[in-house]
Amino acid sequence: MYGATSWTLTKSLEKSLDGAYTRMLRAVLDLSWKQHPTLKELYDNIPPISSTIRDRRLRFAGHCFRSKEKIASDLILWQPSHGLRTPGRPSKTFVDKLAEDMNCKTEELKNLMNDRKEWKERVMACLVHSTR
Repeated sequence: MYGATSWTLTKSLEKSLDGAYTRMLRAVLDLSWKQHPTLKELYDNIPPISSTIRDRRLRFAGHCFRSKEKIASDLILWQPSHGLRTPGRPSKTFVDKLAEDMNCKTEELKNLMNDRKEWKERVMACLVHSTR
């Protein structure tokens, strides 16, 4: 999970992470896949790892944006202004992923992040909607 606050995960990567996490939970709980445990039995009140990463990414981005005396504040919403993304690069930037997570447009992020209370409420709403 180290550095997960800056990850831009695709749906397939999220699915792979959640699958690996489910296998690890099964191993910790000493349940075989042959026993067919349900996700409710495995996870109980634990959120999926992909939603934990999303939560950490959003909290970190809001925190960095509001830290005006730090250089991270200027860089958190940086987007390239010219050229195309080269082959092999992620299809979404960090800013694109933040906007997708918050279900808003990239232009709205700055206003949302400035209001700490509103940002926190929206982040909590995203976490609640993404749990199993």
